[in-house]
Amino acid sequence: VKSSGFRYRLSSHMHNNEVKNFINKHKSDKTKYILISISWDEQMKFEVQSDRVRGGPLSNDNEFNNLKKYVKQLDDFALKTKKIKFILASKKAVDWENYIKSEFLDLRTFEELGFTLSQTIFIIQELSDVTLNWPSTFSIWMTNCKNIIHLTWHDDKDTAKWTRNDLHKQPVKNLLAKLGLI
Repeated sequence: VKSSGFRYRLSSHMHNNEVKNFINKHKSDKTKYILISISWDEQMKFEVQSDRVRGGPLSNDNEFNNLKKYVKQLDDFALKTKKIKFILASKKAVDWENYIKSEFLDLRTFEELGFTLSQTIFIIQELSDVTLNWPSTFSIWMTNCKNIIHLTWHDDKDTAKWTRNDLHKQPVKNLLAKLGLI
């Protein structure tokens, strides 16, 4: 069986003006969005299992530190150029807000914005150019989206087969070049 991507669609009553307006407000030809859905909840604000506070169910400090270095380089580029912006989308992505210094789009409490989970996934799909992943349910949902570059740390078990690559093991400049930013 060949694995290939798809695009989520919403029913007409879910693809309402609020969703359309939110996407239109944030979509820009000048900004590339990078989704971080990876858990980082050191104080266990939402996470109840101590082995899942950094990354997810398959914790690996070395791999998580590699991820943090990669994000730091992207964040430095964002601060210098304003050409990229992060999206935080998991409630368990608590500590990222203290690590990232550039401006980010916060969809972690999407209910407060008036969106359902399916609307939020659709919004993320429509805005994201890149996803940064770790094995999780969120990775299963997002890495099926075509027309997005997907980078997965630690294990590809929850990543759509067609998206698997080693771009996250290469210098950040390679991703930025793929995005047409350098």
